[in-house]
Amino acid sequence: MFKIVENKQNDNNKLTTMLDLEKRKNLFQVINDFIDCIIVILDQAGRIVYCNNFCEKLIKMKFNQIQGKFYWDIFCLTEERELYKAFFAMIDPTQCPVEIESQVSVNQGPASTILWKHNVLQDQNGTIDYHVLSGKDITAYQQANRELQDIGEKYRTIIHVSPVSVISLDTNCMIKSWSAASEKLLGWTENNTLDKDICQFLNDQNGTLRYYFEKAIEGNITNDLELACTRKNGSPVNLSIFLSPMRDHSGLVEGIVLIALDITERKQIEERLKYLSFHDSLTGIYNRSYFENELEKLEGSREYPVAIISADLDGLKLVNDIFGHKEGDQYLKSCAALLQNILRDSDILARVGGDEFALILPRTNQNAAKKLITRIRNLFDQYNEEHTKLPLSISLGMAVSNNSKNFLEDIYTEADRAMYKDKLQRSNESRSKIVKALLSSHFNYDGINEGENEEVQLFSFKLGKSAGLAENQMADLALLAQIYNLGKIAVPDHILNKKGKLTEQEWEVIRQHVEKGYRISYASPELSGIADLLLKYREKWDGSGYPLGIKQKEIPPECRILSIVDAYIAMINDRPYRKAKKANEALEEIKYFAGTQFDPELVDKFSTILQNEAGIL
Repeated sequence: MFKIVENKQNDNNKLTTMLDLEKRKNLFQVINDFIDCIIVILDQAGRIVYCNNFCEKLIKMKFNQIQGKFYWDIFCLTEERELYKAFFAMIDPTQCPVEIESQVSVNQGPASTILWKHNVLQDQNGTIDYHVLSGKDITAYQQANRELQDIGEKYRTIIHVSPVSVISLDTNCMIKSWSAASEKLLGWTENNTLDKDICQFLNDQNGTLRYYFEKAIEGNITNDLELACTRKNGSPVNLSIFLSPMRDHSGLVEGIVLIALDITERKQIEERLKYLSFHDSLTGIYNRSYFENELEKLEGSREYPVAIISADLDGLKLVNDIFGHKEGDQYLKSCAALLQNILRDSDILARVGGDEFALILPRTNQNAAKKLITRIRNLFDQYNEEHTKLPLSISLGMAVSNNSKNFLEDIYTEADRAMYKDKLQRSNESRSKIVKALLSSHFNYDGINEGENEEVQLFSFKLGKSAGLAENQMADLALLAQIYNLGKIAVPDHILNKKGKLTEQEWEVIRQHVEKGYRISYASPELSGIADLLLKYREKWDGSGYPLGIKQKEIPPECRILSIVDAYIAMINDRPYRKAKKANEALEEIKYFAGTQFDPELVDKFSTILQNEAGIL
């Protein structure tokens, strides 16, 4: 048996600090020939890299027979190996040297008691390079005092200094010692636990711990037991338990050593990975893998009839394009939450694709499935009444298997076809709902002044007339002047309302609004005719505009007209970053940029309109 005893300072400390395995090989020869104690040197992992002649005589083996083997496999009794490995793994260099007393038995012969002094060699960074152990055979001394020793005291020191939780038990499962690490881990002090049954502190409700305790009493070692327990404060903790018998000098089991390691974090990671293997990380509902597993389980079961509903969230691409994927993710979450809210406990909802969902409804016939689809549509309509800014639209398809003659995978395919048929019938309607909501948001948007917009429409009409636009062009110009800033609903408020100078990154966000407006209008039958105009109204006469960089007459006349009017109206109104200009100052600036930013002929016509009708000199 072994124990850690009080640290002492002696000459061996000098020896361990002098060893240099690479540069001082001659020193080993001196040690081999003259020193009268055991010297063993281990690498970082605990493998033997050196032993002296005195050690060879004790264990009756040559160095080449034990080289590379683990220390505890050679120098520890079987029942002490795991305990020593735990100690070795947690050795603290700042506490070295440490004295350890252990039993060494060779070829099942009588055990010798060795008093080891354990020290370490570290590199300049403080990393342990080698473990150096010097030992003295104190068997005779131990034998002389055997009757006076209490075998339970052998472990008391290591129990209280060990960084791992060590608990000693008698053969009745009663606690005889409780380490400081155990108190830190579980919350109870040694005074709370002594002479009490260990099972009441480790939640052994199903008898698992007691079963392995009985095995340890029989002489077996257990090192793979995991228990979910509760600390004194009520918080959960997962433990990995090691049980090993303690023996007296005659080999009889007189108690049990229990080592507990906190594996709560590891179990949480395992549970998270298990959860993610069957759940969609975004919405929290089941994923396609789980859905397919459940279909397979239901094949030939007693759950028929089985209904499957295929659902597809309409407009996700449009939402992603306009508002970005963060808003698109929220769009998906809202859809998943609505669907989940309407299901029974036995029903299964899974996200099986980017915007695709599937529902498995055990023991559900055709009529019940149709009623559920109606309930889903009503629920979405109710949601849209309360969330007018961005309504949800979903396409649904359903199929039912009344018995196991039809494969459920084929039923799912049939439901999927029905869903796509529904999507084709509803595609224009669903896009229209989203676009109408966006238009409504646009006209209520704080960044767009209604009075300014009316002025833009008025002057655009006058300039279009003056430029001789055809009737259809005038109609397009009138609609363009109403919604040209539509894409700005996707620009964050903090950028639109910023009082200071915009950064280049913020300008890039602003420039994207024309493409956002183009996507919105292109998705709407009512606005698709002016989608091209929404894309080009920020182009400049000299080709320096965006997003296409076209110039002069390549730019549609409606866009050239709006560009002038929008710039003028913006200048004569206050902005967060500047005060309004006077009308004549704004006109002068428009004239200054004629031929670069603006069509010079249209600038002349606009100047005439302002001078004649608005009295600007």
